Formats: sequence, structure tokens, C-alpha cells
Amino acid sequence: MGSITFGGLATGMDTNALIDSLMEIERIPLDRLETEKKYLNSRLEAFSSFDSKLNELLDAIKDLDTSSELRSYTATPASEDYFSATASSSATAGSYQVEVKSLAVQEKEVAAGVADTDTTTYSGTITLSLDTITASGDPPTYSGSPTDTEITIDAGSTLADIAQAINDSDAEVSATIINDGSGSTPYRLVITADNAGDSVAVSGTVNQDMGFGAILFTQAQAGAEAHILVDGGVDIYNSSNTFTNMLPGVTLTLNKANTVGESTNLSVNVDTDGVKTKIETLVAKYNEAMTFISEQSDASWGRDQGLLSTKRRLQNLLVTKIEGTGSFNYLTELGLLTDQKTGTLSIDSATLTAAIEEDLESVEKLLVGESGVEGIASQFSTYLADITDSINGLLASRKSTTDNSIRRIDNNIANMEARLEKRESTLRAQFTALEELVSVMNAQGDYLSQQFSLLNLTGKK
Repeated sequence: MGSITFGGLATGMDTNALIDSLMEIERIPLDRLETEKKYLNSRLEAFSSFDSKLNELLDAIKDLDTSSELRSYTATPASEDYFSATASSSATAGSYQVEVKSLAVQEKEVAAGVADTDTTTYSGTITLSLDTITASGDPPTYSGSPTDTEITIDAGSTLADIAQAINDSDAEVSATIINDGSGSTPYRLVITADNAGDSVAVSGTVNQDMGFGAILFTQAQAGAEAHILVDGGVDIYNSSNTFTNMLPGVTLTLNKANTVGESTNLSVNVDTDGVKTKIETLVAKYNEAMTFISEQSDASWGRDQGLLSTKRRLQNLLVTKIEGTGSFNYLTELGLLTDQKTGTLSIDSATLTAAIEEDLESVEKLLVGESGVEGIASQFSTYLADITDSINGLLASRKSTTDNSIRRIDNNIANMEARLEKRESTLRAQFTALEELVSVMNAQGDYLSQQFSLLNLTGKK
């Protein structure tokens, strides 16, 4: 237990308050170190936020620095009754006639009904013969290669155990149990091929453990691949109702079959609105970065050369001339205008729309570039990738120097706190000694006063 001190009992001074005041003066250098550490952390937080802004700008630029990313496409069927469609950047503009001949169907084998799923037990073997069939032509011809999977059903297995054993096997099927609600034997084991068009044959014998009541399967639904006819002459089959890249860059999802002989028109076109949106996103992210730099002007790090040089480089890129073969050489020709006061961009929407709709190829050459010529978006992308590099970028550089400075400050703080703790202990020891000395002197004074008083009394007698 620590000792309790009552300062000033002998001297009459408030020694605790006096020591606290002296220690406050001693702590001034320590407070300065804490303030410096807080400043460094605030500066690093600002550069971290700026790095995030630059990475967002880089992401927007990446949507414009290659032809496949710049161009957006739409895939529009004349009716979505038969199929829906989406297009990726790898699509090709064009028009197709698509007839949905049939949808994908998975083959199902259904067992005869039994009374329960978890009381009656079975044993035996099940052999699943799975034939992966590939269709071609119209009418289709099929080719396949059967694969057999034999499953042992141990004695004491319930219907649920049999389903689990099938699902645990390597066979590309799934087993479920349904209740068809019929009479005293409503539970039926259903085996479904994983892939549409695959043929499933079930053989072997599984009997009830009492020696009778074999499980018998019948085909409830024959499997068939999805089938479309493109432009009246190309038959395409698929194991699901989603056709991906069977038309360049286009995904079709089938809904229902066309009437025989009828087809649905599919138009694939450049999405000019999508290109415009990407450029608008670029402008928005550029403005966020410029605005952030302006907002740092009141802080000392707002004059950081790394911050200011990044601003100048981005502004210079905006006015870079592209010596290509397209009709546009500057971003201003796309309607992108710079505010000289704030450094932010604005868009003349009519000019941008006209450029995209009337000469997208020249827009692409300006942004992406062409053989021997690097486009503006590509130049932006290269610079931003360098300045945001996690090892050599602006934030990485500032973080390295800041971390070193903070480690130095933390070491100085630890050393200073140890010294201040020792200094306070010394002061308290000194003041305690002073109190003890004054107390002794007071006691001696009292004794002498008492002796003089006695002498005076003796002298009077």
C-alpha cells in the first residue's frame, strides 16, 4: 500500500500543489511531442484519404483506357417472351434471328411409393448409368459415353439413407424424397440428372430387409438439352437455359419455345449512354480529387510538394494533345471544360453526346489511343497507377517517413516520461525532507522557548 503524504504540515506550504505546478512546467516538452505526433497522424490520414480519391479516379479511368472497356453494348430482343439478353464489352454490334426450339430438361427417374422414410429399412445395390449426350443438327443426332456408378446400400438403410448415399457418390445426379400425398405409400425417391440432356438408367436391386418389397424406378421425364436456331441455319445446344458467348459477348436466358418456324429478332448495339456515363464518372472522380486538394489549403500539409505536383500533373494531362488519326485531339473537343479558379471539370452534355453518337471511333482514339499513339485515358491510367503504387507511391512514401517519425517520438516520450517520473519522485523526496527538517527545527524552537520561559520564571523568584 502506498504512503499517504500531507504536504505543508510543517512549513504551511501546499507542497502537493507546488510539485504539480513544477511538473506541469517539466511536461511542456512532452506535450510538444504529443502535439507533433497528433499532427503527423492527421497528415497521414489526409494522404490516405487522397490516395483513396486517386484510386477511385484510377478505377474510373480504367473503364476508358481500352477499347473493350470503353465500348458498352446493349442486347435487345424484340420480345422477352422467349428469351432475355445481356451484352458484355466483348460483344459485336449486329442483328440476329433467334428461334427457341426447346428448353433444357433434366431427366428424372422416380421410384414406386413406400410407406415411410425412416422406419422401413433396405439393403442391396444401385447402379447408376449416366450417359452424357451431346446433340447436334436438326433434327438432332446424339452421341454419348455412359459412366456407371455402383452404390452399396448397407442393411438397415432407410429411404433417407439411400438418398444420402446417392448424393454422396460421384454420380452427377441428385436424389430427393417427395411426398405425393397418395394413399399409404406416398414417399417416392426421385433421381435427377445434374445436367440437362444427360440420360440416367437405374439398375440393381434394393429390397426391404424383410426380403420383399424391391424399389422399382420408372422414367418420369426424359432429359433434353436446350436448343436454339440462329439466323435460320445454325443449331446451338446447351445443357442449361443460359447460353453464354455462343453469340459474341452475348448471354441469352431462355424463357419459352417459339412457335415452330417463328423467330425473335435480337439487336446488339453500342450503348452510347453507357459510354457517356463512364466519362461522366471520370469527371466526377477527377473533381473529387481536385476539391480534396483545395480543402487542404488551410493545413500545413496542403503545401506538400507531392500533393501539389500531383495536382499539376493531372491538370497538365487534361490539356495534352493527342496526335492521332481521329477527329479529336483534345478533351475539350468532347465538351470537357476546366474551371480556371477551382481546377474542376464541367461537361457540355450536348457536345459530349454528339461526339459519342456521331464519331465514337474518334472518341476511342482520343481516350484509348491507337498504334504508336497513347491515348489520354491510357496516360492518366499509367500515371495514377504509379502515384498510388503501394510500395513507391505518394502515400507509401509519406507513410514510411511518418512511421519513422512517430517511432522516434514514441521513444522520446517513453524516455521523457521515465525521467519525469523520476523527477517527481525526487521533488517529493526533497519536499518531504524539507518538511521533516522544518518539523525538527520547529520542535527545537518550541523546546528552547519552553526553556527560556522556565529561566524567566526562575529568575523572578
